[in-house]
Amino acid sequence: MAGSRITREVSPMKKTIAACALTALVVGGGSATAASLITSAKIKDGTIQNRDIKKGTISANRLTPGLQQLIRAGAAVQGVSAGVAGPQGPAGAQGAAGAQGPAGAQGPAGAQGPAGTNGTNGAQGPTGPAGAAGTNADGSVTTPVRADGDSGFAIGSTAGTGAGTPNNGTATIADGQLKLSFNATGGGFAGAGKTYSNVPLSSLSTLAYKWAKTAGAPSAHPPLKIDVIDATPCTGGAPCGDRPLFANNSTTLVYEPVYTNGVTPSGETRDVLNDADAWWWSTRDMNGADDRDAANPRGYQQTLKQMLANNPNMKITRIYVQAGQNSAGAPWNSFEGSVDWLNIGFTGQTTTRFDFGG
Repeated sequence: MAGSRITREVSPMKKTIAACALTALVVGGGSATAASLITSAKIKDGTIQNRDIKKGTISANRLTPGLQQLIRAGAAVQGVSAGVAGPQGPAGAQGAAGAQGPAGAQGPAGAQGPAGTNGTNGAQGPTGPAGAAGTNADGSVTTPVRADGDSGFAIGSTAGTGAGTPNNGTATIADGQLKLSFNATGGGFAGAGKTYSNVPLSSLSTLAYKWAKTAGAPSAHPPLKIDVIDATPCTGGAPCGDRPLFANNSTTLVYEPVYTNGVTPSGETRDVLNDADAWWWSTRDMNGADDRDAANPRGYQQTLKQMLANNPNMKITRIYVQAGQNSAGAPWNSFEGSVDWLNIGFTGQTTTRFDFGG
């Protein structure tokens, strides 16, 4: 079968092949010359067999297109079924990490989470230092007084000098004010004051304060006081010897709102230096302010400027607000009052508003 199949497939070419072979024989014959070339037409079909063709002398491109297609189809089938795949080899070692790629675009914002619960409040911090001074409408400059010792102010209470008098007064800074209070027996003093080194009373240019009260007898309001030295001894007659001045001709000048015309029972703001109805009295008899025991209070009371005119050499050793008395009892039983601020000014200096608790 194989031989006959090849014979059929190469039959279109066998005449040409035979002609070539004969031509070679004639040329190789030396001097002999062929009378004519042998063509395929002169070769009888079936006379040239596959054994007559030398291996390797026919290339694929010399075959018919159909035969070339059959050869190619056979080769493809043979490649597919060439063999069975062997077992998979072991995994190779992991390669080195590649360089990090660029950051991707930011994604959209996520939904808002639920609100967290509030934490507990921390402990209150210590009181801060006094703030910077501020200027008020009256031209004074505010300086806070928040504790004992601020701006030279001593805040506290002392016992009275009467026999067996307890110290029932208290002075504290609370709610932005200087609070003054007494228990039922009402003995002693409570207040706040600033010491001065013998400053002439004549140089005082401003003296005012704002006070209020919530409980106590009608005559009990927070007084304002000035300790002075070098007052002029009383020379006005018999009453002058009742209360002699202390050492260095010292005494205390006292402003009590109860003696001032138009005082508001619950509180007021008062210019005690310049108001014509701001009346003062002295704890000791001095020139122009004597006979404190007189029935008419105006007999020993004067304005501060009148006192200064009669005693021009007086010098200030302390200015303070202070409620109370030396002996227990009325009018300070169950007193509750307060002082918001105290304005003090001297000639050639800016007036200072000492703001209690501010």
